[in-house]
Amino acid sequence: MKRSPIRFVIRSAKLPRSFRLTATRVALACCTSLLAATVSMTGCAKLARATPDPKVVTAENSPSVLISISDSSKSNRNNLPLEIQAEAEVLPRLPHDCFQLDYRVDSSLERLREGPVPASDEAYLSEVLPLLEPFSTRDNTYLQLAFTWAAKQAETCTGRVALLIQTDWFEEGMDARAHQELKEACIALANNPHVAIVVVVGVNPANSACMTEELGPLNSKVRPFNANSVDLDVIKEALAQ
Repeated sequence: MKRSPIRFVIRSAKLPRSFRLTATRVALACCTSLLAATVSMTGCAKLARATPDPKVVTAENSPSVLISISDSSKSNRNNLPLEIQAEAEVLPRLPHDCFQLDYRVDSSLERLREGPVPASDEAYLSEVLPLLEPFSTRDNTYLQLAFTWAAKQAETCTGRVALLIQTDWFEEGMDARAHQELKEACIALANNPHVAIVVVVGVNPANSACMTEELGPLNSKVRPFNANSVDLDVIKEALAQ
């Protein structure tokens, strides 16, 4: 068995046995105290690293948040340029401390950007347009993914939240369970006091009745717009209140 270095040094010295035993106990006690202090300091360091920096702006601590989700399926491709241009133009007019969560939805939900709203429409377009170009391998539009995710994100926010959904509301591939999930997400958004407005842009006239029924739980929070006549300043007004 390997001998302790402390015991070896003390035994090697020509000292009385009683003194050697006392010295051993003291040395071991010192080592135990040192080890405990090291563990304590390591724990404190980890805790310090885990504490979020209050100076870092996030969706959770920002006074205003824009959650924007664009339908990138094939059926909405004709409307998409107008919708994205309208969004790009309103972003610089939003509160300077507004945080944006920007996603695309078709058969899946994918991130475009997350961060403070861009300073100009050109900066926004140059960042997101390349990310909107690829087509999904499956041309379905699962709107419940967008609304469910948005509702969960809004629950973590402490400031005012605006939700912008840009879609023709063709719900290819959605089954009864998906429609139920969409309804539950709308109820959650309606009951969240931080959600100030839900703007829906580009709904095909053939789907207007379906959209109105499914967004019924949101009541007065919903503001629908045609893709050719969009007034996104309602978002600015809702977040500034």
